Amino acid sequence: MTQPVRIESGAHVAVLDALRGAGVLVTPDPSTDITLGGGDGLHAADWDSITRRLIADGWTFYADEWDLPVEIGYLPNGSVAHGLYPAHEDNEPISHEDEFRYKLALLDLMKGLA
Repeated sequence: MTQPVRIESGAHVAVLDALRGAGVLVTPDPSTDITLGGGDGLHAADWDSITRRLIADGWTFYADEWDLPVEIGYLPNGSVAHGLYPAHEDNEPISHEDEFRYKLALLDLMKGLA
């Protein structure tokens, strides 16, 4: 069995398990963000960078009905985890059984981050 791939950017960490079709993107604690002269901080720029990389690598967010990334969990240090899965061209909804397996895989990935 292959190990999940870990990708680290300046402030974010993604753990991707392509074999199980699940991934987690962990955002940093918002209180650690740095802004210079107002506007968006370093976390926002880093978010844009890592999400572009993940999308280019074929991953997409587990999203709500407004197409916003779902927060699937929280780490003790204040970080937020978002679910990822490999993008599919057909955009067919997944079955309840597949969704259950996906959520179990997310739980396993979260345990490795805590």
